[in-house]
Amino acid sequence: VQDIAAPVQQLPSLDEIIMMAYGFIFCLVFMWTSAAAASHDVVKERHGDILLRKKACRNIGGMCVKNRKPCPDDLTLELQSKKQFCYHKKSRCCFLDPATTSTPSNIIQENCTLGELPYESGTEVTKNCMKFFCKNGMWYTSNQYNAACGVSSFNNDPHFTTFDGILFDWHGHSIYVMSQTGNELCPETFVYSLFSGCSGLSYATCFHTVYFQPEPNTTNIQIVKADPLINSQITIDGYTQYLNDNPNGELTLLKGDNGTDYPAFAWMTDGCLHVMGYKTEGYLVKMCQWGVSVFTYPTMKQNLGGLLGNWDNDTSNDLRFRNGTMMNPPLQTWSTWCDRLIDPVYGNDWEVQECEGYDNIISTMMSLTTPTNVVNQCTATEDEIKEFTQICRGLDNDAQSNLIDECVFDCVIATQAGNQTLAAEWLNVSKEKIK
Repeated sequence: VQDIAAPVQQLPSLDEIIMMAYGFIFCLVFMWTSAAAASHDVVKERHGDILLRKKACRNIGGMCVKNRKPCPDDLTLELQSKKQFCYHKKSRCCFLDPATTSTPSNIIQENCTLGELPYESGTEVTKNCMKFFCKNGMWYTSNQYNAACGVSSFNNDPHFTTFDGILFDWHGHSIYVMSQTGNELCPETFVYSLFSGCSGLSYATCFHTVYFQPEPNTTNIQIVKADPLINSQITIDGYTQYLNDNPNGELTLLKGDNGTDYPAFAWMTDGCLHVMGYKTEGYLVKMCQWGVSVFTYPTMKQNLGGLLGNWDNDTSNDLRFRNGTMMNPPLQTWSTWCDRLIDPVYGNDWEVQECEGYDNIISTMMSLTTPTNVVNQCTATEDEIKEFTQICRGLDNDAQSNLIDECVFDCVIATQAGNQTLAAEWLNVSKEKIK
């Protein structure tokens, strides 16, 4: 038997293996840096101060957010924390020169529209008692109210402050006219509110739903308060929507029948829900947990009716019936809360009447029941007043100086009733503001 020996193959030495590895790594590094440099140079040449660097991305905390608007060429514009970022489609890394927070001059900003009018990005507009600014196709509120506008309010219990500053209390279990143009039974624009029991006593009521018609010949907006307020249900002509998916301060165009555009915006700011029409200057409604403020444009002066009174700087005619008859306002320097109560006949005169297009309002009114044997609770000890004043101190507000008094009053009622629902509406907000 003849042995056949296999040919012997010479293996490379250890030094040769190390040299080959170094060469391979060097080639990879060279190819990667060359490609990155070329990509960086192209982007920098095309887009000025935009940088394609992972380091720069990390420096600005660059987690990409949901895509909003397209960038030129191979970049995608992103909105994050009031800055403009871009990311490269391949690397998915956000990048912008950390030295600047301005939008690159050659990135096109989209216009905003208000009604049918276009506005360039960066434009500021004052509409219906609020200032707004356009930012790349979206409207945002500056949270600045027009000082020339009138303002009134109705808060839980309820406590009313008219446009001319008269304070009074009145309690009803139905849907009432808060404000409207003129004294007609079926006004063209209005703010109505549904009040229902909330303290365990039939004496006190809280606002539950606001009905708002900002434009003539439109369907009313129904806003059902929720807790938290951002979950409030907004319904127009059977179409329901919410604001809980919208950033704070960003305006949302409301939708009506079958999702068609409705001439009104809504937004959340400082924990309160705002709604206004955008075609004509008129009402702005601000809903908070403790109550509702109604702002009116100066052109509406001397032409208002409802429980919030006329706006003409004359306090003697604030409590006016539909037929024009006046009722004297309560004393504005009271020793007890009972001094602010007014005759129920005045409030009942402003109960909403049946009109065309009021099907949702009237059906709700028909389902309500008015309690009997209403007991007025207006007593409180000095210790109770001190205790609740301390608890309610977070509601101190220059624009609503009476909020603490109203909060204390409602806490007393809730304690006497053994039901804390009404007090909780105030106290939850007060605690948040103290933090």
